[in-house]
Amino acid sequence: MENNKTTSPSKGLHWDEKEFPEQPPVQRNELLEALSDLVRKGEPIGFFEAVAVADYQTRLQKEREAKKAKTLWGRLKAFFKRSKKS
Repeated sequence: MENNKTTSPSKGLHWDEKEFPEQPPVQRNELLEALSDLVRKGEPIGFFEAVAVADYQTRLQKEREAKKAKTLWGRLKAFFKRSKKS
């Protein structure tokens, strides 16, 4: 039997991976890109737009990190991190 349970590192909660499938890749959104540029420049935007931009940027960052983790260099880094903790 395969164990599909995952542990949340922050709270130690368990959930079934089937309940929370992976999200599809983030598609570039021109409006959110433009709002991100305004945020980088320090120009004010609305609260809900700021929340949407933060979510968008977080999803982009997670996607980039996941792509890096699949490379040979990323796997080597993860291997040495795990062996360092042991």
